[in-house]
Amino acid sequence: MNLLSATHTIYEIDAEKCKGCRVCAKKCPVNAISGELKEVHIIDKAICIECGQCFEACRLDAVRAIEVPGRLKVKRKWDAWMIARRGVQFGLLALFFYLFFNTPKAATMPVNIFSRANVLQAGISSIASRSLIANFWPALVIAGLTLVFGRFWCGWICPTGTIFDLYGFKDRVFKWQGLRYVKYVLLAVIFIMALFGSATLMFFEPITVLVRGLVSGIVPIAQDLIAGVAIDWTKVSIGATVLLIFGLLANIVERRFWCRYICPLGATIGLLSKFSLFKRKVADSCVKCGQCTPTCPMGAINHDDFQSDPAECIVCMDCVPHCPTKSISFDAKTTPTIAWGNEFDPTRREAFVALGTGALAVGLLKSPVNTKGDPSVLRPPGVILDEEGFFAKCIRCDQCVQACESGLIVPAAFESGWQGTLTPIVKIEGKYCDYDCNACTQVCPSGAIPHLTLEEKRRAPIGIVVIDTETCIDCMICEDACPAGAIERQEYFGKYRNVKARPIVNPDLCTGCNICTFDCPMECMTVVSRKLVNV
Repeated sequence: MNLLSATHTIYEIDAEKCKGCRVCAKKCPVNAISGELKEVHIIDKAICIECGQCFEACRLDAVRAIEVPGRLKVKRKWDAWMIARRGVQFGLLALFFYLFFNTPKAATMPVNIFSRANVLQAGISSIASRSLIANFWPALVIAGLTLVFGRFWCGWICPTGTIFDLYGFKDRVFKWQGLRYVKYVLLAVIFIMALFGSATLMFFEPITVLVRGLVSGIVPIAQDLIAGVAIDWTKVSIGATVLLIFGLLANIVERRFWCRYICPLGATIGLLSKFSLFKRKVADSCVKCGQCTPTCPMGAINHDDFQSDPAECIVCMDCVPHCPTKSISFDAKTTPTIAWGNEFDPTRREAFVALGTGALAVGLLKSPVNTKGDPSVLRPPGVILDEEGFFAKCIRCDQCVQACESGLIVPAAFESGWQGTLTPIVKIEGKYCDYDCNACTQVCPSGAIPHLTLEEKRRAPIGIVVIDTETCIDCMICEDACPAGAIERQEYFGKYRNVKARPIVNPDLCTGCNICTFDCPMECMTVVSRKLVNV
Protein backbone atom coordinates (compact mmCIF):
# COMPACT_ATOMS: atom_id res chain seq x y z
CA MET A 1 0.00 0.00 0.00
CA ASN A 2 1.39 3.38 -1.02
CA LEU A 3 0.34 5.92 1.62
CA LEU A 4 1.60 8.85 -0.43
CA SER A 5 -0.32 8.06 -3.62
CA ALA A 6 -3.92 8.80 -4.56
CA THR A 7 -4.75 5.07 -4.70
CA HIS A 8 -4.78 2.14 -2.34
CA THR A 9 -4.97 -1.61 -2.70
CA ILE A 10 -7.91 -3.89 -1.94
CA TYR A 11 -7.83 -7.67 -2.03
CA GLU A 12 -10.29 -10.17 -3.50
CA ILE A 13 -10.30 -13.98 -3.80
CA ASP A 14 -10.74 -15.57 -7.24
CA ALA A 15 -13.33 -18.30 -6.73
CA GLU A 16 -12.05 -20.33 -9.70
CA LYS A 17 -8.49 -20.52 -8.33
CA CYS A 18 -9.22 -20.87 -4.61
CA LYS A 19 -9.00 -24.46 -3.30
CA GLY A 20 -9.95 -23.70 0.28
CA CYS A 21 -6.56 -24.49 1.83
CA ARG A 22 -7.05 -21.83 4.53
CA VAL A 23 -3.40 -20.66 4.35
CA CYS A 24 -4.56 -17.10 3.74
CA ALA A 25 -7.10 -17.30 6.58
CA LYS A 26 -4.41 -18.36 9.02
CA LYS A 27 -2.27 -15.35 8.03
CA CYS A 28 -5.06 -12.79 8.34
CA PRO A 29 -4.45 -10.80 11.57
CA VAL A 30 -8.08 -9.70 11.92
CA ASN A 31 -9.97 -12.86 10.85
CA ALA A 32 -11.50 -11.15 7.85
CA ILE A 33 -11.39 -14.33 5.68
CA SER A 34 -14.24 -16.82 6.08
CA GLY A 35 -14.72 -20.30 4.61
CA GLU A 36 -14.21 -23.88 5.76
CA LEU A 37 -11.49 -26.22 4.57
CA LYS A 38 -11.85 -27.05 0.85
CA GLU A 39 -14.46 -24.30 0.48
CA VAL A 40 -14.00 -21.09 -1.49
CA HIS A 41 -12.94 -18.35 0.90
CA ILE A 42 -14.41 -14.84 1.05
CA ILE A 43 -12.79 -11.61 2.30
CA ASP A 44 -15.08 -9.45 4.45
CA LYS A 45 -14.21 -5.91 3.27
CA ALA A 46 -15.85 -4.39 6.35
CA ILE A 47 -13.23 -6.09 8.52
CA CYS A 48 -10.26 -6.26 6.14
CA ILE A 49 -7.44 -3.89 7.00
CA GLU A 50 -5.82 -4.31 3.55
CA CYS A 51 -2.52 -5.43 4.99
CA GLY A 52 -1.72 -7.80 2.09
CA GLN A 53 -0.81 -10.78 4.27
CA CYS A 54 -3.26 -13.02 2.40
CA PHE A 55 -1.82 -11.96 -0.94
CA GLU A 56 1.69 -12.88 0.18
CA ALA A 57 0.57 -16.23 1.67
CA CYS A 58 -1.47 -17.61 -1.24
CA ARG A 59 0.51 -20.17 -3.29
CA LEU A 60 -2.14 -20.44 -6.02
CA ASP A 61 -2.39 -16.75 -6.93
CA ALA A 62 -6.03 -16.91 -5.90
CA VAL A 63 -5.83 -13.59 -4.03
CA ARG A 64 -5.89 -10.61 -6.36
CA ALA A 65 -4.49 -7.17 -5.48
CA ILE A 66 -6.55 -4.42 -7.08
CA GLU A 67 -5.56 -0.75 -7.11
CA VAL A 68 -8.52 1.56 -6.54
CA PRO A 69 -8.60 5.38 -6.45
CA GLY A 70 -8.62 7.28 -3.17
CA ARG A 71 -6.64 7.10 0.03
CA LEU A 72 -7.15 4.34 2.56
CA LYS A 73 -9.94 5.46 4.89
CA VAL A 74 -8.72 4.60 8.35
CA LYS A 75 -11.48 3.45 10.64
CA ARG A 76 -11.46 6.03 13.41
CA LYS A 77 -11.31 4.57 16.89
CA TRP A 78 -10.95 6.24 20.24
CA ASP A 79 -9.57 5.04 23.49
CA ALA A 80 -9.23 6.58 26.94
CA TRP A 81 -5.73 7.97 26.30
CA MET A 82 -6.78 9.81 23.14
CA ILE A 83 -9.82 11.28 24.87
CA ALA A 84 -7.66 12.32 27.83
CA ARG A 85 -5.06 13.94 25.58
CA ARG A 86 -7.68 15.92 23.68
CA GLY A 87 -9.20 17.07 26.95
CA VAL A 88 -5.82 18.18 28.32
CA GLN A 89 -4.83 19.83 25.02
CA PHE A 90 -7.95 21.94 24.62
CA GLY A 91 -8.23 22.60 28.35
CA LEU A 92 -4.70 24.05 28.42
CA LEU A 93 -5.34 25.97 25.18
CA ALA A 94 -8.41 27.53 26.83
CA LEU A 95 -6.27 28.31 29.91
CA PHE A 96 -3.65 29.95 27.69
CA PHE A 97 -6.21 32.28 26.11
CA TYR A 98 -7.79 33.03 29.48
CA LEU A 99 -4.41 34.05 30.89
CA PHE A 100 -3.51 35.90 27.69
CA PHE A 101 -6.56 38.17 27.86
CA ASN A 102 -6.01 38.69 31.60
CA THR A 103 -2.32 39.59 31.22
CA PRO A 104 -2.76 43.11 32.69
CA LYS A 105 -3.75 41.32 35.95
CA ALA A 106 -0.26 39.82 36.15
CA ALA A 107 0.07 40.61 39.85
CA THR A 108 -2.86 38.37 40.80
CA MET A 109 -2.54 35.36 38.44
CA PRO A 110 0.30 33.40 36.77
CA VAL A 111 -0.27 34.73 33.26
CA ASN A 112 3.26 33.79 32.13
CA ILE A 113 3.18 30.17 33.32
CA PHE A 114 3.55 28.72 29.79
CA SER A 115 6.75 30.71 29.30
CA ARG A 116 8.07 29.85 32.75
CA ALA A 117 7.53 26.14 32.01
CA ASN A 118 9.38 26.49 28.71
CA VAL A 119 12.63 24.49 28.75
CA LEU A 120 14.24 26.47 25.90
CA GLN A 121 13.40 29.88 27.34
CA ALA A 122 14.75 28.84 30.73
CA GLY A 123 17.98 27.39 29.34
CA ILE A 124 18.85 30.13 26.87
CA SER A 125 18.01 33.01 29.23
CA SER A 126 20.11 31.46 32.00
CA ILE A 127 23.06 30.75 29.69
CA ALA A 128 23.00 34.18 28.03
CA SER A 129 22.70 36.06 31.33
CA ARG A 130 25.18 33.81 33.17
CA SER A 131 22.69 33.38 35.99
CA LEU A 132 20.13 30.97 37.36
CA ILE A 133 16.69 32.53 36.95
CA ALA A 134 14.51 31.20 39.77
CA ASN A 135 11.32 32.23 37.98
CA PHE A 136 11.87 29.35 35.53
CA TRP A 137 11.52 26.58 38.13
CA PRO A 138 8.46 25.10 36.30
CA ALA A 139 10.76 24.41 33.33
CA LEU A 140 12.79 22.07 35.53
CA VAL A 141 9.61 20.10 36.23
CA ILE A 142 8.87 19.81 32.51
CA ALA A 143 12.45 18.74 31.79
CA GLY A 144 12.19 16.02 34.45
CA LEU A 145 8.86 14.78 33.09
CA THR A 146 10.32 14.75 29.56
CA LEU A 147 13.06 12.40 30.73
CA VAL A 148 10.28 10.09 31.89
CA PHE A 149 7.53 10.42 29.26
CA GLY A 150 9.32 11.81 26.21
CA ARG A 151 8.21 14.69 24.00
CA PHE A 152 4.80 14.98 25.68
CA TRP A 153 5.01 18.81 25.90
CA CYS A 154 4.35 19.10 22.15
CA GLY A 155 1.47 16.62 22.10
CA TRP A 156 -0.25 17.50 25.37
CA ILE A 157 0.65 21.01 26.56
CA CYS A 158 2.02 23.42 23.93
CA PRO A 159 -0.81 25.81 22.87
CA THR A 160 0.94 26.59 19.58
CA GLY A 161 1.18 22.87 18.83
CA THR A 162 -2.50 22.39 19.67
CA ILE A 163 -3.48 25.06 17.13
CA PHE A 164 -1.23 23.47 14.50
CA ASP A 165 -2.82 20.09 15.32
CA LEU A 166 -6.27 21.26 14.26
CA TYR A 167 -5.91 21.05 10.48
CA GLY A 168 -3.68 19.86 7.65
CA PHE A 169 -2.60 16.44 6.37
CA LYS A 170 -1.49 13.97 9.00
CA ASP A 171 0.37 11.54 6.75
CA ARG A 172 3.56 12.60 5.04
CA VAL A 173 3.04 14.57 1.86
CA PHE A 174 6.08 16.83 1.92
CA LYS A 175 8.93 15.31 -0.08
CA TRP A 176 11.89 17.05 1.56
CA GLN A 177 11.88 15.31 4.91
CA GLY A 178 15.54 16.33 5.27
CA LEU A 179 14.19 19.70 6.42
CA ARG A 180 13.80 18.09 9.85
CA TYR A 181 17.49 18.93 10.36
CA VAL A 182 16.65 22.65 10.24
CA LYS A 183 15.30 22.73 13.80
CA TYR A 184 18.55 21.26 15.12
CA VAL A 185 20.62 23.79 13.17
CA LEU A 186 18.47 26.63 14.51
CA LEU A 187 18.78 25.28 18.06
CA ALA A 188 22.59 25.10 17.71
CA VAL A 189 22.74 28.70 16.45
CA ILE A 190 20.56 29.90 19.36
CA PHE A 191 22.75 27.99 21.83
CA ILE A 192 26.03 29.36 20.45
CA MET A 193 24.66 32.91 20.52
CA ALA A 194 23.56 32.40 24.13
CA LEU A 195 27.12 31.42 25.06
CA PHE A 196 28.16 34.86 23.78
CA GLY A 197 25.42 36.60 25.78
CA SER A 198 22.80 37.05 23.05
CA ALA A 199 19.20 35.79 23.03
CA THR A 200 18.31 37.52 19.77
CA LEU A 201 16.90 34.51 17.88
CA MET A 202 14.55 33.50 20.68
CA PHE A 203 11.72 34.96 18.63
CA PHE A 204 11.62 31.54 16.89
CA GLU A 205 10.42 29.92 20.14
CA PRO A 206 6.77 28.74 19.67
CA ILE A 207 5.13 30.32 22.76
CA THR A 208 6.80 33.59 21.77
CA VAL A 209 5.63 33.17 18.17
CA LEU A 210 2.02 32.69 19.30
CA VAL A 211 1.92 35.50 21.89
CA ARG A 212 3.67 38.00 19.63
CA GLY A 213 1.46 37.11 16.66
CA LEU A 214 -1.68 37.61 18.74
CA VAL A 215 -0.52 40.85 20.41
CA SER A 216 0.91 42.54 17.35
CA GLY A 217 -1.42 41.28 14.64
CA ILE A 218 -4.47 39.11 15.15
CA VAL A 219 -5.98 40.69 18.29
CA PRO A 220 -5.83 44.39 17.24
CA ILE A 221 -7.22 43.53 13.79
CA ALA A 222 -10.00 41.41 15.32
CA GLN A 223 -10.89 44.12 17.83
CA ASP A 224 -11.30 46.73 15.07
CA LEU A 225 -13.36 44.33 12.93
CA ILE A 226 -15.66 43.48 15.85
CA ALA A 227 -16.05 47.18 16.67
CA GLY A 228 -16.93 47.86 13.03
CA VAL A 229 -14.23 50.51 12.59
CA ALA A 230 -11.40 50.85 10.12
CA ILE A 231 -8.37 48.77 11.00
CA ASP A 232 -5.70 50.83 12.73
CA TRP A 233 -2.61 49.50 10.99
CA THR A 234 -0.34 51.49 13.30
CA LYS A 235 -1.12 48.88 15.99
CA VAL A 236 -0.14 46.01 13.68
CA SER A 237 3.45 44.83 13.32
CA ILE A 238 3.91 42.63 10.26
CA GLY A 239 7.46 41.76 11.32
CA ALA A 240 6.24 40.53 14.70
CA THR A 241 3.48 38.37 13.21
CA VAL A 242 5.19 36.95 10.13
CA LEU A 243 6.34 33.72 11.81
CA LEU A 244 2.85 32.92 13.13
CA ILE A 245 1.35 33.63 9.72
CA PHE A 246 3.97 31.39 8.11
CA GLY A 247 3.28 28.59 10.60
CA LEU A 248 -0.48 28.77 10.00
CA LEU A 249 -0.10 28.74 6.21
CA ALA A 250 2.60 26.03 6.19
CA ASN A 251 0.24 23.82 8.18
CA ILE A 252 -1.88 23.54 5.03
CA VAL A 253 1.07 21.83 3.32
CA GLU A 254 1.60 19.42 6.18
CA ARG A 255 0.12 19.18 9.65
CA ARG A 256 2.46 20.53 12.34
CA PHE A 257 4.89 21.74 9.66
CA TRP A 258 6.44 24.16 12.17
CA CYS A 259 6.79 21.45 14.83
CA ARG A 260 8.43 19.01 12.41
CA TYR A 261 10.94 21.25 10.69
CA ILE A 262 11.55 24.55 12.48
CA CYS A 263 10.64 24.56 16.18
CA PRO A 264 13.80 24.93 18.32
CA LEU A 265 11.82 24.09 21.46
CA GLY A 266 10.68 20.86 19.82
CA ALA A 267 14.32 20.09 18.98
CA THR A 268 15.34 20.70 22.60
CA ILE A 269 12.63 18.48 24.06
CA GLY A 270 13.23 15.93 21.29
CA LEU A 271 16.87 15.56 22.28
CA LEU A 272 15.85 15.10 25.92
CA SER A 273 13.32 12.49 24.77
CA LYS A 274 16.16 10.35 23.45
CA PHE A 275 16.82 9.51 27.11
CA SER A 276 13.19 9.06 28.21
CA LEU A 277 11.95 5.99 30.05
CA PHE A 278 8.74 5.66 28.04
CA LYS A 279 9.12 5.18 24.30
CA ARG A 280 6.86 4.00 21.51
CA LYS A 281 7.47 0.33 20.71
CA VAL A 282 6.23 -1.95 17.93
CA ALA A 283 6.04 -5.67 18.74
CA ASP A 284 6.93 -8.54 16.41
CA SER A 285 3.21 -9.16 15.95
CA CYS A 286 3.06 -6.09 13.64
CA VAL A 287 1.73 -7.14 10.22
CA LYS A 288 2.97 -3.94 8.54
CA CYS A 289 -0.55 -3.00 7.47
CA GLY A 290 0.39 0.68 7.57
CA GLN A 291 -2.75 1.87 9.31
CA CYS A 292 -0.72 3.67 11.98
CA THR A 293 1.25 5.90 9.60
CA PRO A 294 -1.52 8.20 8.31
CA THR A 295 -2.73 8.83 11.86
CA CYS A 296 0.59 10.29 13.09
CA PRO A 297 0.40 14.12 13.21
CA MET A 298 4.20 14.36 13.12
CA GLY A 299 4.88 11.82 10.35
CA ALA A 300 7.23 10.20 12.84
CA ILE A 301 6.48 6.57 11.91
CA ASN A 302 8.95 4.96 9.52
CA HIS A 303 7.22 3.42 6.47
CA ASP A 304 9.58 0.44 6.40
CA ASP A 305 9.56 -1.00 9.90
CA PHE A 306 6.86 1.26 11.45
CA GLN A 307 9.14 2.21 14.34
CA SER A 308 9.50 5.87 15.35
CA ASP A 309 12.17 8.28 16.51
CA PRO A 310 11.50 9.40 20.14
CA ALA A 311 12.68 12.89 19.16
CA GLU A 312 9.89 13.13 16.57
CA CYS A 313 7.14 11.25 18.45
CA ILE A 314 4.97 13.62 20.54
CA VAL A 315 3.35 10.81 22.57
CA CYS A 316 -0.11 11.63 21.19
CA MET A 317 -0.96 7.89 21.06
CA ASP A 318 -3.17 8.38 18.00
CA CYS A 319 -1.57 5.33 16.41
CA VAL A 320 -2.43 2.91 19.24
CA PRO A 321 -6.18 2.36 18.70
CA HIS A 322 -5.70 2.02 14.93
CA CYS A 323 -3.39 -0.98 15.21
CA PRO A 324 -5.51 -4.09 14.41
CA THR A 325 -2.99 -6.45 16.04
CA LYS A 326 -2.39 -4.29 19.13
CA SER A 327 1.33 -4.28 18.40
CA ILE A 328 1.94 -0.67 19.48
CA SER A 329 2.66 0.22 23.08
CA PHE A 330 4.32 2.91 25.18
CA ASP A 331 6.32 0.95 27.71
CA ALA A 332 8.98 1.94 30.20
CA LYS A 333 12.30 0.22 30.72
CA THR A 334 13.85 -0.04 34.14
CA THR A 335 17.15 1.10 32.63
CA PRO A 336 16.95 4.17 30.35
CA THR A 337 18.38 3.75 26.86
CA ILE A 338 19.64 6.40 24.44
CA ALA A 339 17.71 6.21 21.16
CA TRP A 340 20.35 7.56 18.79
CA GLY A 341 21.07 6.71 15.17
CA ASN A 342 17.60 7.44 13.78
CA GLU A 343 16.93 8.82 10.33
CA PHE A 344 16.95 12.51 11.23
CA ASP A 345 19.51 12.59 14.04
CA PRO A 346 22.21 15.21 13.35
CA THR A 347 25.49 13.74 12.17
CA ARG A 348 28.87 14.98 13.36
CA ARG A 349 29.32 16.91 10.12
CA GLU A 350 25.93 18.59 10.47
CA ALA A 351 26.73 19.46 14.09
CA PHE A 352 29.93 21.25 12.99
CA VAL A 353 28.00 23.10 10.27
CA ALA A 354 25.45 24.23 12.86
CA LEU A 355 28.16 25.38 15.27
CA GLY A 356 29.90 27.27 12.47
CA THR A 357 26.63 28.93 11.51
CA GLY A 358 26.09 29.94 15.12
CA ALA A 359 29.58 31.44 15.37
CA LEU A 360 28.98 33.40 12.15
CA ALA A 361 25.65 34.68 13.48
CA VAL A 362 27.33 35.83 16.69
CA GLY A 363 29.98 37.67 14.68
CA LEU A 364 27.37 39.47 12.60
CA LEU A 365 25.14 40.40 15.52
CA LYS A 366 28.04 41.56 17.70
CA SER A 367 29.58 43.72 14.99
CA PRO A 368 29.60 47.50 15.67
CA VAL A 369 27.12 48.09 12.84
CA ASN A 370 24.50 45.85 14.41
CA THR A 371 25.04 46.73 18.06
CA LYS A 372 24.99 50.48 17.54
CA GLY A 373 21.70 51.67 18.95
CA ASP A 374 19.76 54.89 19.15
CA PRO A 375 20.58 56.51 22.54
CA SER A 376 17.16 58.16 22.58
CA VAL A 377 15.34 54.82 22.87
CA LEU A 378 13.28 54.43 26.04
CA ARG A 379 12.91 51.09 27.79
CA PRO A 380 10.30 49.74 30.26
CA PRO A 381 10.62 50.60 33.98
CA GLY A 382 13.87 49.48 35.60
CA VAL A 383 15.57 48.19 32.43
CA ILE A 384 17.96 51.13 32.26
CA LEU A 385 19.54 49.92 35.51
CA ASP A 386 20.80 46.72 33.81
CA GLU A 387 20.64 47.23 30.04
CA GLU A 388 23.37 44.69 29.24
CA GLY A 389 21.54 42.02 31.21
CA PHE A 390 18.33 43.05 29.46
CA PHE A 391 19.62 41.98 26.02
CA ALA A 392 20.84 38.66 27.43
CA LYS A 393 17.58 37.81 29.22
CA CYS A 394 14.90 39.22 26.91
CA ILE A 395 13.22 36.42 24.96
CA ARG A 396 11.14 38.73 22.74
CA CYS A 397 7.90 37.21 24.01
CA ASP A 398 5.83 40.44 23.84
CA GLN A 399 4.05 39.60 27.09
CA CYS A 400 5.00 43.03 28.42
CA VAL A 401 3.44 44.55 25.30
CA GLN A 402 0.20 42.73 26.08
CA ALA A 403 0.38 43.70 29.76
CA CYS A 404 0.69 47.46 29.12
CA GLU A 405 -2.87 48.78 28.97
CA SER A 406 -1.57 52.26 28.19
CA GLY A 407 -0.05 51.00 24.94
CA LEU A 408 3.37 52.44 25.76
CA ILE A 409 5.41 49.29 25.17
CA VAL A 410 5.91 48.14 21.59
CA PRO A 411 8.34 45.70 19.91
CA ALA A 412 11.43 47.41 18.50
CA ALA A 413 12.47 47.33 14.88
CA PHE A 414 16.18 48.20 14.57
CA GLU A 415 16.41 51.04 17.09
CA SER A 416 19.04 49.07 19.02
CA GLY A 417 20.63 47.34 16.06
CA TRP A 418 19.93 43.76 15.02
CA GLN A 419 20.60 42.45 18.52
CA GLY A 420 17.70 44.53 19.86
CA THR A 421 15.19 43.45 17.23
CA LEU A 422 11.72 42.84 18.73
CA THR A 423 12.84 43.77 22.25
CA PRO A 424 10.34 46.03 24.07
CA ILE A 425 10.77 49.79 23.81
CA VAL A 426 8.60 52.62 25.13
CA LYS A 427 6.83 55.00 22.75
CA ILE A 428 5.58 57.60 25.21
CA GLU A 429 4.50 60.46 22.94
CA GLY A 430 0.86 61.29 23.65
CA LYS A 431 0.64 58.64 26.41
CA TYR A 432 1.77 58.18 29.98
CA CYS A 433 2.83 55.35 32.26
CA ASP A 434 0.12 54.58 34.81
CA TYR A 435 1.56 55.40 38.23
CA ASP A 436 -0.52 52.62 39.83
CA CYS A 437 0.40 49.86 37.39
CA ASN A 438 3.37 47.47 37.46
CA ALA A 439 2.00 44.74 35.16
CA CYS A 440 4.96 44.76 32.75
CA THR A 441 7.39 44.07 35.59
CA GLN A 442 5.24 41.19 36.86
CA VAL A 443 4.65 39.42 33.56
CA CYS A 444 8.24 39.18 32.28
CA PRO A 445 9.19 35.48 32.68
CA SER A 446 12.95 35.93 32.35
CA GLY A 447 13.48 39.01 34.52
CA ALA A 448 14.70 41.11 31.58
CA ILE A 449 12.28 43.70 32.96
CA PRO A 450 13.06 43.52 36.70
CA HIS A 451 10.38 42.08 38.96
CA LEU A 452 9.29 45.15 40.93
CA THR A 453 6.69 45.81 43.55
CA LEU A 454 4.35 48.71 42.86
CA GLU A 455 6.38 51.03 45.11
CA GLU A 456 9.63 49.97 43.44
CA LYS A 457 8.15 50.46 40.00
CA ARG A 458 7.01 53.97 40.91
CA ARG A 459 10.67 54.86 41.48
CA ALA A 460 12.08 52.90 38.50
CA PRO A 461 13.18 55.19 35.65
CA ILE A 462 11.97 55.02 32.06
CA GLY A 463 13.59 58.33 31.11
CA ILE A 464 13.63 61.86 32.41
CA VAL A 465 11.60 65.00 31.72
CA VAL A 466 13.38 67.91 30.07
CA ILE A 467 11.85 71.41 30.25
CA ASP A 468 12.24 73.90 27.42
CA THR A 469 13.01 77.00 29.45
CA GLU A 470 12.50 79.28 26.43
CA THR A 471 8.87 78.19 26.11
CA CYS A 472 7.99 77.60 29.76
CA ILE A 473 5.83 80.33 31.33
CA ASP A 474 6.52 79.20 34.92
CA CYS A 475 2.86 78.39 35.57
CA MET A 476 3.88 75.51 37.86
CA ILE A 477 0.88 73.39 36.81
CA CYS A 478 3.30 70.50 36.30
CA GLU A 479 4.22 70.60 39.98
CA ASP A 480 0.75 69.49 41.00
CA ALA A 481 0.51 66.97 38.17
CA CYS A 482 3.68 65.01 39.02
CA PRO A 483 2.77 62.00 41.22
CA ALA A 484 6.39 61.45 42.29
CA GLY A 485 7.04 65.01 43.43
CA ALA A 486 9.91 65.29 40.95
CA ILE A 487 8.95 68.81 39.78
CA GLU A 488 10.37 71.28 42.27
CA ARG A 489 10.24 75.07 42.59
CA GLN A 490 13.32 77.18 41.98
CA GLU A 491 12.89 80.75 43.12
CA TYR A 492 14.45 83.65 41.26
CA PHE A 493 14.10 87.42 41.02
CA GLY A 494 11.84 88.70 38.30
CA LYS A 495 12.25 91.77 36.12
CA TYR A 496 11.05 94.06 38.90
CA ARG A 497 12.95 92.29 41.66
CA ASN A 498 9.84 90.37 42.63
CA VAL A 499 10.33 86.73 43.67
CA LYS A 500 9.11 84.17 41.15
CA ALA A 501 9.31 80.36 40.86
CA ARG A 502 10.12 78.17 37.91
CA PRO A 503 9.95 74.38 37.63
CA ILE A 504 13.05 72.24 37.70
CA VAL A 505 13.30 68.45 37.49
CA ASN A 506 14.80 66.43 40.32
CA PRO A 507 16.64 63.61 38.49
CA ASP A 508 16.59 61.43 41.60
CA LEU A 509 12.79 61.40 41.67
CA CYS A 510 11.75 61.75 38.03
CA THR A 511 10.97 58.46 36.25
CA GLY A 512 9.85 59.93 32.94
CA CYS A 513 6.26 58.72 33.32
CA ASN A 514 5.08 61.66 31.16
CA ILE A 515 2.03 62.48 33.31
CA CYS A 516 3.16 66.08 33.82
CA THR A 517 3.16 66.88 30.09
CA PHE A 518 -0.60 66.42 29.73
CA ASP A 519 -1.51 69.50 31.78
CA CYS A 520 1.27 71.73 30.43
CA PRO A 521 -0.40 74.56 28.44
CA MET A 522 2.78 75.38 26.52
CA GLU A 523 3.82 71.79 25.72
CA CYS A 524 7.31 72.62 26.89
CA MET A 525 8.05 69.27 28.60
CA THR A 526 9.48 66.20 26.90
CA VAL A 527 10.55 62.76 28.15
CA VAL A 528 13.98 61.78 26.85
CA SER A 529 16.48 59.01 27.54
CA ARG A 530 18.70 59.56 30.53
CA LYS A 531 21.68 58.82 28.32
CA LEU A 532 21.06 62.12 26.51
CA VAL A 533 21.25 64.23 29.65
CA ASN A 534 23.97 62.26 31.47
CA VAL A 535 22.02 61.34 34.61
